[in-house]
Amino acid sequence: MLLSEYLDTTEMTHIQFAQKIQVTRASIYQWLSGSYPSLPMAHRIVLATGGLVSFEDLLRGVTLAKETQAKSSTSSKSNPGKKEKTKPRVRKPKRE
Repeated sequence: MLLSEYLDTTEMTHIQFAQKIQVTRASIYQWLSGSYPSLPMAHRIVLATGGLVSFEDLLRGVTLAKETQAKSSTSSKSNPGKKEKTKPRVRKPKRE
């Protein structure tokens, strides 16, 4: 089970889970967004979830998050081969 699925299933907020494993909410957000937790932290997550989230699940979750980010960044570009036109910069006259 992915960490995000665990949080949804248990209806636990990021803050509640962060408090449970004694980390910041930002750490939880980073892991859900594609950063790997350290090995000791991953072990703490596995223990805190009673094994419902495994080491493999944590790796899979990070991989999925990175794939999702890559897809969203490529789909947001309308014409990747074409450069965007920028407006010329207008300088303000100096005041004397």
